Amino acid sequence: MRIAVIGAGLAGLHCAHQLTKLDYDVTVFEKSRGCGGRMAVKRLDWGELDLGAQYFTARSPEFRAELAKWLKLGIVRQWRFTPYQVTNQGLVPSPDTDTNAEDHSTARYVGSPCMNSPVKYLASTVNLQLNTCVTNLEYTNNRWRLTGDNNLALGSYDWVIVATPGEQASALLNQQTHISYLIAKQVHTPCWALGVATTGKVAPSIQGVFGDNTVSWLSRLSSKPERCIKHNFDDIWMLHFSPETSTALTADTVLPQGQQWLDKVFNNQLTIHHHYQHFWRYANLVNDTSLPPLIDDSRRVVVIGDWTQGGRIEGAFLSAQRVINYMFA
Repeated sequence: MRIAVIGAGLAGLHCAHQLTKLDYDVTVFEKSRGCGGRMAVKRLDWGELDLGAQYFTARSPEFRAELAKWLKLGIVRQWRFTPYQVTNQGLVPSPDTDTNAEDHSTARYVGSPCMNSPVKYLASTVNLQLNTCVTNLEYTNNRWRLTGDNNLALGSYDWVIVATPGEQASALLNQQTHISYLIAKQVHTPCWALGVATTGKVAPSIQGVFGDNTVSWLSRLSSKPERCIKHNFDDIWMLHFSPETSTALTADTVLPQGQQWLDKVFNNQLTIHHHYQHFWRYANLVNDTSLPPLIDDSRRVVVIGDWTQGGRIEGAFLSAQRVINYMFA
């Protein structure tokens, strides 16, 4: 059986990894030059930036079991810190609680040495074609025919697993399956991500900050395990702007808005020396409820992704694992 997986984020790669172990003929297609999806990392001469997910948690037994494997492999480490919160009185500690944890604090994890380390590990176990954008799916003679840019024939497959954001999945399926009608017209809201290298002293305890209506989250990337600082900078930070602000910003206003926000939060203590910005068109969820399994047995097509399971990295894993369990129960 030939299976095509479209999208090399965690959901697509975990699904492909499991199917490959079962000796299925699996090919993963990824339009970008690297894998990762929301766990993507941007490597620059002045630093490495976690552009998407800043950390992840593990609550379900299934994902906790997978996390244990990743920890044993050394591709994940726990990021230990107490979050802060932006308030009218400035930055204040904002301890969170997890009644399932021994110390009642939320355990946060990051890829090691880079955020995309878990997906790079999975990618090494599958047949992955990078820089290959699937532009068209056609169901004919009980098989799916895939076409890429410039009408490049990518082969025909018995099953197709679409592991992309909902809006892209819907457009790709183009009403050739009932799944198309189960996907909302708008699944995601956007997010501008801004990474900056700075000088200026900030208390070491400030590593992650819940923001406000302008910036929803601030990470001190240089405080994550196994991260290093290049050159003579003090820190590297990642700002994720809120959906409302991201919608209003333009490419020219991202850096000034970020500088203004950092000046306010840190009382003008930071000087920005380098920056990099990325626009996530499909970032946060409009509705974070879980969807029923998006599987069409008659046409042998599946849609997976974190957005089908309430978002987050754990949601990506669970969406893929749910399909594996369904197909081989």
